[in-house]
Amino acid sequence: GSAPLVHARSVERDILAAMARPWTVQELPPTWPDRVSVGSPSGMARALKGLVGLAEPVETDLPLPDYLLEEFHWMPNGYYSHNQAEGYNRGFELSMMGLIQGARDTAAQRLASEGARTALDVGAGTGRQAAALLDAGVDEVWGLEPSPYLLNIAAAEFPRVRFVQGVIEDCELPSGYFDAVAACFLFHELPAEIAEGALSRLHACMSRGALLAITEPGPAQVRTDLVSLALRHGLRGLWFGWLGRFVYEPYLDQWHDTEPAGWLARHGFQLIQDREELPFRTLLARRC
Repeated sequence: GSAPLVHARSVERDILAAMARPWTVQELPPTWPDRVSVGSPSGMARALKGLVGLAEPVETDLPLPDYLLEEFHWMPNGYYSHNQAEGYNRGFELSMMGLIQGARDTAAQRLASEGARTALDVGAGTGRQAAALLDAGVDEVWGLEPSPYLLNIAAAEFPRVRFVQGVIEDCELPSGYFDAVAACFLFHELPAEIAEGALSRLHACMSRGALLAITEPGPAQVRTDLVSLALRHGLRGLWFGWLGRFVYEPYLDQWHDTEPAGWLARHGFQLIQDREELPFRTLLARRC
């Protein structure tokens, strides 16, 4: 009957609540980029290495898997400092020419249109995809993100979302709890074997028939020559072609080599949409 189901949902919600933190009041230590100034030549030199293509391993006391210790996007110390998190929050939207929010909104509206009531934003960053899910009418939205520095920002900007720190491939989310999941610019930052584990964990925490919406960089951005991109898309093609070639993305080629239908099917999903429109590729899949 319905009473045991309601009780089970309550227990699962309590499990999630125990994993969440009041991120707006969490005191996070400054890391080395927060202490860099023009009066610190060694620190400035270290911060500028990314401009000449010399990424360094991230320094953090957080128990993070090795793949997250890359300086993604040439950001000094990656997402793990106060000033880099703030810069990413503003800079990513600008680098996407304002297009990424439309992609988030489209994914959220599709998930909500099928009656999603409990959703997960995995790789939540500063929470904009989670907020889009709420705006689309999803009642309960959770965000999962490894960087507490990003979570500080997300929780302050979007207090109705509940945020958990962690990585999806190693996070004990309640089985079958979510009836929708969105992942925006997540999978291209995972090594192929980690992406397999992440998808397996998502299958476990989603209910049967739930929808998974994935938004990632499209392959044309880096696998079409710049002249062709410019002829086809004008300045937008040139910008995204240059961006895809310049920004440090250590696992991007592995992602573009993935065949989505087979990858999803191996983990119990049916691909129902695969669409590419520069600079994005969007996948929609149903959990079997």
